[in-house]
Amino acid sequence: MDLFFNTAFDLYQLITHNSFARVVFALLTGAMIGSFINVVVYRLPQMLKNYAVIDMHLMHPTELTESRARALLADVGLGGRSITPCCDNRIKARHNIPIISYLFLRGRCAYCSTLISSRYLINELVMALLCVLLVMLGLNNLALFFMTSITALLLIVANIDIRYRLLPPQLTMPIGFTAILMVHYDLVLITMSQGIISAIALYIFLTVANDFVAKTKGQILLGQGDVELIVAVTIAIGAQMSLTVLALATLSSWLVAKIRRVEGKKERAFGQYISVFTFGALLILVQT
Repeated sequence: MDLFFNTAFDLYQLITHNSFARVVFALLTGAMIGSFINVVVYRLPQMLKNYAVIDMHLMHPTELTESRARALLADVGLGGRSITPCCDNRIKARHNIPIISYLFLRGRCAYCSTLISSRYLINELVMALLCVLLVMLGLNNLALFFMTSITALLLIVANIDIRYRLLPPQLTMPIGFTAILMVHYDLVLITMSQGIISAIALYIFLTVANDFVAKTKGQILLGQGDVELIVAVTIAIGAQMSLTVLALATLSSWLVAKIRRVEGKKERAFGQYISVFTFGALLILVQT
């Protein structure tokens, strides 16, 4: 046991005092977090769907067999071994190494050779590089932990919104909680009173604006999930920065829609733009 603690302490000393070791550690940690992000992005929407079906069964028991309900209940967690979506085989440990396994398998399933989406590799690479960026900023350990946490949550939000046009409170609430803790520990240049008041004021403003536009033009400015997301991050970045994030997100969404020639009435994934510019705002406001 003493050997374990001595080794762990020596490793900690190496990581904290050696810049190269910190970068390598950040790369490895970021890649592993990115792998977990892929799991959440794949499983969370399925979990929410299963819960909805189970709720329907509780209201209308005849529409769902008990065996089917039990099967759905057994499949509503983020834990358990990963399986291949294409052929339902369990993924072996050697096939689940972040970045390396994808490259080794050349982006194909190890069992049936079906092409695997490049988004799995992209998420792992992006999170790894973002972790390196955060380390290079020279953040203290507490700031680094919370910035890594909220960055991972924002990346999950962006992915799920892109794929499913979905921003569930199961994601926006943890972001809000993380923002509160960051303010509490003085990790950002925002006081708790500023953050809370700004969030409440912005929520009221967006709700009133949505109602007004809905009554006058028959559409809404932002979806409920988008509102909850921007309000959650406002706690940590303040009202002024939140409005800047919204403006930049709106401009980016419009430009991308024009480039891709997406029709104005077609639903767009707005959460991804909020996530990107929120990360930028946090980089500006975080205290080292």
